[in-house]
Amino acid sequence: MRSVIDLVSEIGYEKVTIEAVARRAGASKATIYRRWAGKRDLVVAAVIAHQGGEVEPVDTGTLRGDLLVLTRRLVDTLTSSHGSLILALLQEAATDPDLCELIENGAGQTGARLPDAVLCGAVRRGELSETARTYPYDEVVGSVLIVRALVGYPMDETYLTHLIDAIVLPALRSVADQAPGPALFAGQSFPDHKRTRE
Repeated sequence: MRSVIDLVSEIGYEKVTIEAVARRAGASKATIYRRWAGKRDLVVAAVIAHQGGEVEPVDTGTLRGDLLVLTRRLVDTLTSSHGSLILALLQEAATDPDLCELIENGAGQTGARLPDAVLCGAVRRGELSETARTYPYDEVVGSVLIVRALVGYPMDETYLTHLIDAIVLPALRSVADQAPGPALFAGQSFPDHKRTRE
């Protein structure tokens, strides 16, 4: 798994091949394919193993609290020793929503997008309307924090609080039945609050 992590960090997800992983790990391609269907599955497994398994779901009891935890989690990841790995994967996920979906489903709530469970919890508590969508968070938070990580701008508690209070919360509270399309780090469909609550 270390070979996968190092390769993605060094050359980016797109350039990583099973052959390159096998060469770096001193293993055969057949050995790798016996365990993983392809590069995407292998990389997701490596990310999960690297972070020590699935992270705990976010549930502070309030939408604002959940959003702050999620943004802190993403900042911690981006500024970690393998921040370059996460940046490479998030950049790839912007054009490959399935990769982001696999990472979120396997690794847990990374903060790169707003989990359906957090949105639906806010709707149940009456903090958001039934028409609320994850789009504002998905479109803004990941993009802004990735850019800040790349250029070295601060992402401290003061900034995160302002981001949530001044931009993300008002956008989530605005009634918008129709977003202009899928956000950068989201899948193609919006959550069905009614179905999720059943």
